[in-house]
Amino acid sequence: MSFGKAVLCCLLLVVSGSGVLVEASSTRYERTLLALQSAPEEWRADFALIALTQLADAYYAEADLARYSTNSSAGERKSSKEAEKEVQWSWSVERYANQLYGFQMSVESGIPVSLAKSPVTEAVLDVGGQQVMLSHPRPEKQSAYELAVLTQFCQLRDCAELTGSTDFATAVTEKADKQAAGPSGKNVVKPSWIFTADGPVCSYQGIHLSFQPRDNPGAVRRLCVQLFGEIKNLLEGIQGQQRYGVRVSWPDMTVVSESPGSVQLVRLNGAGDVLSVDLSLISSSPALLNQLKPWMALRLEGQGASLELSARLLGWQGVALEQFR
Repeated sequence: MSFGKAVLCCLLLVVSGSGVLVEASSTRYERTLLALQSAPEEWRADFALIALTQLADAYYAEADLARYSTNSSAGERKSSKEAEKEVQWSWSVERYANQLYGFQMSVESGIPVSLAKSPVTEAVLDVGGQQVMLSHPRPEKQSAYELAVLTQFCQLRDCAELTGSTDFATAVTEKADKQAAGPSGKNVVKPSWIFTADGPVCSYQGIHLSFQPRDNPGAVRRLCVQLFGEIKNLLEGIQGQQRYGVRVSWPDMTVVSESPGSVQLVRLNGAGDVLSVDLSLISSSPALLNQLKPWMALRLEGQGASLELSARLLGWQGVALEQFR
């Protein structure tokens, strides 16, 4: 494969160590990398998550392309040895993509990240002492990759502050002062992660959801973020109703409206009080809401609560899990 050596270099650059900061060149991407060194940690984490997601998707695409080449009519003309090498190569690339999602989970769990620009490689991301080169598997697409990362990152953060003429530290301080009286507007649930021999486990507020060892890391991550987001919104919605004097009857609580692509109506008591909230994932697993009720009741009383959930028992495996990939 013409891109084989380039990808192999990337595979070998996931090593222990710490990056050496170098002076960035005049490109916007490199100026952004340099400016992020003095940015708040959450800015670097956001950049890392976006860069890793884009990169993992690129490697998954390469793995799929390699398998397609092997299974196509053109692949039939290759020797069995050549075909076997391509299959092994495609699995190696996919394993690396899975590893990138593992780095993403580490960043989401709060492990510090740093960025550096080496004079001999593309940008290097350091996640808790582990390094990964932010290099597209096809060198001719590196610029497009960098632009895609910048575009998404600058939709989330103010890049004019980051790489403009205004002193970044001063701009951030001034913006923080203006926002001190109100929320930041970013309200995304970030699960914590534990990696065991039995598979990854994502956690949030005492809820632990376990997966199988071979479950796709990208699908696992997205499912956990969506699930815990729905649980958080449901709990906050109930709290809001309680402030209006609504009494919650846990045995009577049920999802009474399930419209794909829209919010669900949740009955809160026998009197018919309802709450409108997006529970598309929770409602897809009939047993889940009942499992959540004791945990929610304790949380609403201000008590600590824990709950162990199995993705397999909830039906999130195979095709049902892969849809989150």
